[in-house]
Amino acid sequence: FAFFRAQDVCYCYRDYYPVSGQNTYYYAGLDCSGYLGWAVYGALHEEDGLPGYVCPALQMAGDFARRGWGRLVEHADGFALRPGDICSIKGHVWLCLGRCGDGSILLAHSTPSESRAGCPGGGVQLSALSPVDDDRCGALALAEAAMGRLAPAWCARYAPVRKPWPVYTDFTGGVFRWTLEIGGVLTDPDGFSTLSAGEVLKELLRG
Repeated sequence: FAFFRAQDVCYCYRDYYPVSGQNTYYYAGLDCSGYLGWAVYGALHEEDGLPGYVCPALQMAGDFARRGWGRLVEHADGFALRPGDICSIKGHVWLCLGRCGDGSILLAHSTPSESRAGCPGGGVQLSALSPVDDDRCGALALAEAAMGRLAPAWCARYAPVRKPWPVYTDFTGGVFRWTLEIGGVLTDPDGFSTLSAGEVLKELLRG
């Protein structure tokens, strides 16, 4: 908490990469792999202090598959993604929250962002991908609506954005998909893995 309290509104975790431009020791806040490692830990455990799941972004999908929690999707592309898929690309890792009817994808990740208020920084956020790189896509509209509701102070500083489809679907490190069966490390009794991005958000924001 001391590190957190020492930062201001211009905090950017990229300013704290100690070795070769990488957050090697994972003490500089929630970068992409730190965020997903934290989220997975929270999904699997209620107890603090157990070994964590943070590893280099490019290796995360493969690491989760090696743990026996699921598998790497063969011949993965953006059109085959499902909610819950963890996507390792060069220098980044992100979580698929679902697809929209126009083929666009809603994703959750932590990434630096350009600032509306003159303090470039960034962090955990929703973003969009469009197969035709169109800012009018359904996923970006969902990201804007959800971030505006959940994090209005964030949206005053950073606008939700569409990320480049070719970069974010170049799955150099693979796409991890959970095995969602009774007795497995995760189950899906509510069928989230079959929902659209809009349906996933509706369920997550219920109430």
